[in-house]
Amino acid sequence: MSVERRPVSAPSVLNEAYDYDKPVPFSRAFRVDIKDVTILFISGTASVDEAGRSIHIGDIEAQTKRMFKNVTTLLEAEGATWNEVVRTTFYHRDIDRDYEIVSKLRGEFLRRWDWNASRRAWVSRRSFAGRNC
Repeated sequence: MSVERRPVSAPSVLNEAYDYDKPVPFSRAFRVDIKDVTILFISGTASVDEAGRSIHIGDIEAQTKRMFKNVTTLLEAEGATWNEVVRTTFYHRDIDRDYEIVSKLRGEFLRRWDWNASRRAWVSRRSFAGRNC
């Protein structure tokens, strides 16, 4: 069986990770076609702009809104909406600080669409050593 795959991009809102000054070997999203089924895998989509810069540093509300904009644009690039999203995963740098505001925004945003399976994870501060978030 042949599996077709190709990268998905949305250069109007974010660049590919391999376009960074220090390239990172992953794509923001991939489209996989298996027979008559299309699956989109979207990852690594934080609060970054079209030049790959972290934006809204220190403002979790603005960061979350930008992330939703980035993912929405990637979905739209393939003719999809949040109605087709099956699962989301949110990673928090500081879950104690961010949980309430991200939950509120997530609820407001996803309420417009059918609900999906969602999970949350806390990531150690060491994971972000030297990174602005």
